[in-house]
Amino acid sequence: MSAHVKGRIGSHRTIDEKPSLTLDFSRYLRDQRFHGQEKIHLNNSVEDASYMNELVGSRLFGAAGIPAPRVGHAIVFLNGRRLGLYVMKESFGASFLSAAFPGDSPGTLYEPEIGHDVDESLRGKRARSGVGRENPSPSRLAEALKDPNLDSRWERTRALLDVDRFIRFMAWEVVTGHRDGYCLARNNFRLYYDPAKHRFTFLPQGMDVLFGTPDMAWKPDMAGLAARSLMERPEVQAEYRRQLEEAVKNQMDVRALCAVVDERVARLGEAVTPSERASLEEAAQSLKTRMEQRKSSLTAQLAAGDRKALTFDRGFELLTDWTARDVPDGGALRRDTRQGRPALLIEAGPRTSASWRSRVRLTPGRYRLDTEVQTLGVRALGFGSRHGVSLRRAGSDDTCVAAELSDRRWASVWLEFLVEGEGDAELLCELRASAGRAWFALDSLRLTRLAGKEPPAR
Repeated sequence: MSAHVKGRIGSHRTIDEKPSLTLDFSRYLRDQRFHGQEKIHLNNSVEDASYMNELVGSRLFGAAGIPAPRVGHAIVFLNGRRLGLYVMKESFGASFLSAAFPGDSPGTLYEPEIGHDVDESLRGKRARSGVGRENPSPSRLAEALKDPNLDSRWERTRALLDVDRFIRFMAWEVVTGHRDGYCLARNNFRLYYDPAKHRFTFLPQGMDVLFGTPDMAWKPDMAGLAARSLMERPEVQAEYRRQLEEAVKNQMDVRALCAVVDERVARLGEAVTPSERASLEEAAQSLKTRMEQRKSSLTAQLAAGDRKALTFDRGFELLTDWTARDVPDGGALRRDTRQGRPALLIEAGPRTSASWRSRVRLTPGRYRLDTEVQTLGVRALGFGSRHGVSLRRAGSDDTCVAAELSDRRWASVWLEFLVEGEGDAELLCELRASAGRAWFALDSLRLTRLAGKEPPAR
């Protein structure tokens, strides 16, 4: 057996701390299994104090007909040292794939590099040994999704992708608020080519942060290429809404999910320390509350229907409806007054990636978001990108970073972006920092519709 320390920025811990581990039972003995598994993952769950998000996500996606690895829990010891409670996950190995995609010919599982979409580098691996013809590359799917002719794109994509299952996948990523998943963040997914159906299927991954934003829009900006491309089709938009309504009304049984969480917490409570149990119960209660809030929010949003697109009768619109997101430990987000001006304040804690967000509906065209910002004592984070103040459009690469602002002076910051199809856009005033404050003047937050089609090069 081999043990591999795993984890990415934010969740990685060294072997001397509480590392996430992959245990490979067949690394040196090809046919060796542990309880039928060739490999399991032990996740330290540093992003999820409830240890329940992966379990809930796996149950929901699996019940919707979207294969997801099974999830359990374990108390882990390393060389006699108690590491504590872990989330234990089935791997995307041969046993999982054979059960999820039965057939005689082996398919191919693709894993992306960090931040890569289907049109970038993906590592492919045959699901199991066996004889079968060569499976198509994801690059063929990417080419189909990028076809500028919508009708041709639709036909080519349907020939390569299980579209019905993908629309369901999209709906459930939104229902669960999987903000770090494929559709919303172009992250945390696997792609499997099923030779029995001659189609690709997207599989969910990295579901340790779910339901974090209970009021997230039912039709958000999509980041993943497949999601963006398909949502340009009116029939896909209609089917997506139908799937979402079905999920919220008939499939998201919050009472049953809460019962699953309660039962698992009660069992784990007998195996952990009193302080661990108290923390587990508190975080689990927060998860149950967020699930209830998410279902209520989606029910209300779907009943209200689509918001109306901004008209820009004066050439611009003042944006006044802003919601605080990701309030940091040791920091704050609140409406404030700075030098006599009403403002949105972000006060950083030691690890802050927080924002004020406004959602608007826009028709195709070029737009410019303007604001005036003042900072005080802002210090960069020790990791990641977009340090300091930035304006962003969620689900896209549209970002304007204003990292070097002078303290105590108002500075103009702006972001230009292109909208290709009518839809909702979520605009962010963001601060990523380890200390300091940033004020965004409310009377300066305006969105202007520009003439022309393409934003200028920056």
